[in-house]
Amino acid sequence: MERSIRIRELCQSAVAAGVLTEPALLRIEKWLADDQYAEYQQAIEDDIAGQNWPQLEAAFGTILPFGTGGRRGVMSPYGTATINGRTIAESAYGLASYLREVLSQRGEAEPPVVVIACDSRHRSLEFARLSAEVCASAGCRVKLFTEPRATPELSFAVRYLQADAGIVISASHNPPADNGFKAYWSNGGQIVPPHDRQILQRIAKIESLPPRTEQVGASALIDFLGSDLDDAYLEALAQQSILRVSEEDRAAIRILYTPLHGVGNSSAGEVLRREGFSGTKLFELQSALDGGFPFVKDHLPNPERDAVFQDAVEFANQSQTRGQGFDLIMATDPDADRLRVAVRDLSSSQASKPWVLLSGNQLGALLVDFALSYRDWPADAYVVQTMVTSPLISRIAKSKGVRVIDKLPVGFKYIGETIDAEGPAGFVFGAEESLGYLAGNYARDKDAALAALWTAELAAMLKARGETLLDRLRQIYKTHWLDVESLWPIRQFAESSQLQETGPSAAHQVVEQIRLRMQQLRLKPPLSRGACELEDNVSWRRMDDLLERKTWEAQPASSLLPVHAQPLSEPYPVADMCWLFGSTIDGAEIALALRPSGTEPLLKVYLFSRLAPELWAGEDPLERREHEARRHARLVEKFLAEHFQPSAVSMTHGDVQGSR
Repeated sequence: MERSIRIRELCQSAVAAGVLTEPALLRIEKWLADDQYAEYQQAIEDDIAGQNWPQLEAAFGTILPFGTGGRRGVMSPYGTATINGRTIAESAYGLASYLREVLSQRGEAEPPVVVIACDSRHRSLEFARLSAEVCASAGCRVKLFTEPRATPELSFAVRYLQADAGIVISASHNPPADNGFKAYWSNGGQIVPPHDRQILQRIAKIESLPPRTEQVGASALIDFLGSDLDDAYLEALAQQSILRVSEEDRAAIRILYTPLHGVGNSSAGEVLRREGFSGTKLFELQSALDGGFPFVKDHLPNPERDAVFQDAVEFANQSQTRGQGFDLIMATDPDADRLRVAVRDLSSSQASKPWVLLSGNQLGALLVDFALSYRDWPADAYVVQTMVTSPLISRIAKSKGVRVIDKLPVGFKYIGETIDAEGPAGFVFGAEESLGYLAGNYARDKDAALAALWTAELAAMLKARGETLLDRLRQIYKTHWLDVESLWPIRQFAESSQLQETGPSAAHQVVEQIRLRMQQLRLKPPLSRGACELEDNVSWRRMDDLLERKTWEAQPASSLLPVHAQPLSEPYPVADMCWLFGSTIDGAEIALALRPSGTEPLLKVYLFSRLAPELWAGEDPLERREHEARRHARLVEKFLAEHFQPSAVSMTHGDVQGSR
C-alpha cells in the first residue's frame, strides 16, 4: 500500500512539473489497476520509482494509430504508444474480432482465415507467433510462415490462399528499435478506411484478451506455410517477365545485390537466380538476417538514403580493379517491398567509372517505359501513381495512349485499392516515388522482387546493345522533357530556445506551429503579379488547397482586383496539403506541395520542375538534373523565408529523402 501511494504521488508530481501529460497518467493508472496488465505492472512501477518520465510519456502519451503503414513505433516493454506484446496482441485480437463480425454479417459460418508473416527485425518472429496464437484463440484459422518472408509474399499468399486477412510484423526501413503491425484485407492490400477505424474501435473496447495456447502449432487452427508457398510466389513473379532475353545476355549482366540484413534474398535475390541472371552476386557483408542491421551505415536500412550504398559501392569498385566489375547494385529494404538501383556510368571520362544512384522516380520512369514498349496491353490499360510521384511517369504512359490515374494519396495501399476499383485486367503498372512498384494481379502491395526482375531484364537488353540504364534515361528525358523531383522534411520550425516548454510537450508545439503556418498559407496564398526578376525566383500562378477544397488563380499585374478563392475542380483526394504551380524566368515549370507528416512532427515539402529540351540543349540531362536539384534547394529556402516560416531550420534536401 505504501509503495502504491508513493507511485501515485510521483506521477502527480510529474504531471505538475510538466514532464508527464494527463492522458499518459490516465493510461498508466489503468494499466496499474487492471489485472489484465499484471505482467507489465512491475516494470511500470520500477520506471515510476526511478522517475523515468521520458520513457513513461513515450509509452503512454498516446494510442498507436493505424497510419500510412499500419501500426508502427518504437519497441518497449509496455505502453499504449509503443510496440510491445500487449499492443501486438490487441492489434491481432481487434483484427480477428472485426473479421468475425464482417463474416457473420455476410452469413458465413466458416472461421476467418488469417495469413501471418514477419521480417528479420528483433522480436518479429516472437510477435508473429503471438499474433497467430491470439487469432487462433479468437476463432480464426491461421496460416503462419515459419521463417521471415517478404511483405509482398504475404500479400500474394492472402490472395493465393483466398484468406480473409493478413498480418505482417515489420517496420519496413525504420531504425532497429522499431517494429510494427501491418494488416491486410482479403484482396491482399493493406487495410484502408473504414476498416482501419473499425479495427481501432474494436481494440479500444478490449477489456481482456482470451487465453492463448502456449505453443504455436498446438492448436489445429494453426497451420504452417513452407516452400510450396514460396514456389508459387516465385512462379507468379516469373510470369511477370517482360522480355525473355537470351541466356547468354542474362548471364552477362553483373549485379551486386544487398538485402540490407532483411528478407529480400528469399524474394528479389531468388527470382533473379531462378530467372537465369547468374551474374548476380549476393553482398555477403549485409546478407545475414539481423534486425540490428550491423553493417548498414548508421544502422538505418532505408535504401532511399545514399549512405546505405557506401559499402556496396566500395566492394564493387574493388571488384572492378580485379577485373570482376558490376553493372548494377541493387538494394532492398528489410521487408523487401522497396528497391533502389545504382548504375555504373560508362559515359564518364573518369578512369574509375562513378556510380549513379537512381531515385524512385527515375527507376519508375524506366520501368513504365520498358513495360509499355515491350509488352502488349489491353484497350482499357491504365497506370497508377500517387500524387507526389513524378509526372514524368504519367507523360510516358499518356504518350503510349494509356490512361493514367495520378491523384492518389500518399501510400501504396491506395494503388492496391485502385486496382480493385478499376479492374485488374487493365492494370499495367503502379508506382510511388518512395521506391515502390507493382505489376500484374498476383499481389496488391509494392514488390521489390518484381522491380528487380524488370530492371535486370531491361539492363540485360541494353547491355547487349552496348547501352546502360543511364543511356536509356537520357533518351527518355530528351523525348518526354527533363523532370526533377526533390523532397525536404522540415524537422524544426523554431530554434529550441523559442519553444515554451521542453520534453513531451515540445513535439506538440511543433505540430501546432505547422498547423498555424499551413493556416497562414491558406489565408494569404503567395501568388505573383507580373514577371520574375531573378532566375531563382518563381512566379506562382495557382494554389490548390486539398483540405478546404479551394483554388486561387493569380491576377495580372495590371489588375487591381483581390484574389478570390474558387471551388477546387481538380479530382484530388481530401488531404491536409497545398499545391502551388508556377514557372521560373528561364521557362521551367514548377510545382510545390506542402503537407504535415502523418507520423512525425515535421512538414514535408515536395518540389517538382519540368524543363523542355531546348532549355538544356547541348548539356547532359543528368548533369543538368543535378544543377536543377541544387536550384531546388535555393527555391525552397527562399519560399519558406518569404512566405511560410522565417525561422525554418534543419532542412535536408535531395531526391526523395526522409521517411513516411
